Amino acid sequence: MSHEIICFLKCHHEKAENIDKDGKIKPDLLIKQIKEHMELTANQEKSILDCLGKVPKINVCEDIKEVYKCLKALKH
Repeated sequence: MSHEIICFLKCHHEKAENIDKDGKIKPDLLIKQIKEHMELTANQEKSILDCLGKVPKINVCEDIKEVYKCLKALKH
């Protein structure tokens, strides 16, 4: 992904309030928003939540990549 796309995604998640003022991802809110668009199995949800719980603070655009690594569970 280009730097511009990565920064767009970070901005999107900030506007959607998936990232708090301290740069921490809000896993429960992100899961809720995902469920508005698709069904998640219990295993997918657990995998995503476990992974998101390990994501460090999101300070710069590149940091958002860690969130998307967690969403790989959606492909299965």
